[in-house]
Amino acid sequence: MEEETQMESDWIAEVGIDERKRLYLRPATATFLYIHREACGVHWDPTRHHLHSQKPGVWPYLRWFEHLISAAASQSWKLHLTASTTWVNIPADLRNLMQNWVVSRTSKDGTEFPVETSLSPLETEESTLV
Repeated sequence: MEEETQMESDWIAEVGIDERKRLYLRPATATFLYIHREACGVHWDPTRHHLHSQKPGVWPYLRWFEHLISAAASQSWKLHLTASTTWVNIPADLRNLMQNWVVSRTSKDGTEFPVETSLSPLETEESTLV
């Protein structure tokens, strides 16, 4: 019988698009110094204290948002949005899509549904940007 890994929980202090057009999530306290070892296209910037995507091309920003959350989950961290989350350079329609995605994967009792973590941006043919 496999032992279930205990998930840590942290809130997302900031969601933004940086000057290089990469989506980023800044957790309040969690760090992901070795996330690059997952080889999933997600990186940790220790100076800015955030996870970031590659520049969108194959995946739209919404898919990168999902993937950043999934990558954190693969490191046993459940990241969640709060009313205090700051949004930087995120258009209102994209923000709504991100918030709706989070709501859509949360059950009525507050537990989250599992996130698909098997795909990488190099394994898909999507080409639409949001």
